[in-house]
Amino acid sequence: CNQEVCSSGTCGVQSINEGGTCDDRDPTTVNDVCTNGECAGTDLCEQLACDNPAEYPELNDECKVGICDQTYGCISDHKSDGTVCGAVSECNQEVCSSGACTGVQPINEGGSCGDGDPNTVKSVCTNGECAGTDPCPNSEPVCEDNYFGNGIHLCTFCHPECPGQYI
Repeated sequence: CNQEVCSSGTCGVQSINEGGTCDDRDPTTVNDVCTNGECAGTDLCEQLACDNPAEYPELNDECKVGICDQTYGCISDHKSDGTVCGAVSECNQEVCSSGACTGVQPINEGGSCGDGDPNTVKSVCTNGECAGTDPCPNSEPVCEDNYFGNGIHLCTFCHPECPGQYI
């Protein structure tokens, strides 16, 4: 972008190649040009908001984030494995795995939960699943008059193994 010139015993620097391409030797810039004897490029990422889902929805989702690459501009990168995404239940949550919401991670291990089964009690989370225990594990209901037809078994009289317990 400049060269040294000497005239009548005086030397100085003169601009050349004004507006022409050059290499500023900065890997973070592109479109390097000569301006007033200096070579300078434009920072490709300076004006880009690659991580903005409104501007770059194809690069950003629950498991991906847009980043700026100095050579290619906006590209998509994976969020960290284990980032929470998708559904969360009492006992597990979906997490990112290699840029996709495909992993399941147990949570609330040993904590109480509702397994939705009216015939169990003391439901707890174990390895991401909610399960309760049958208070009368050793027998089936035998007293029809104590079966109320709503899926709830009254064990007080039917099951001597667990007198006084009911669901």
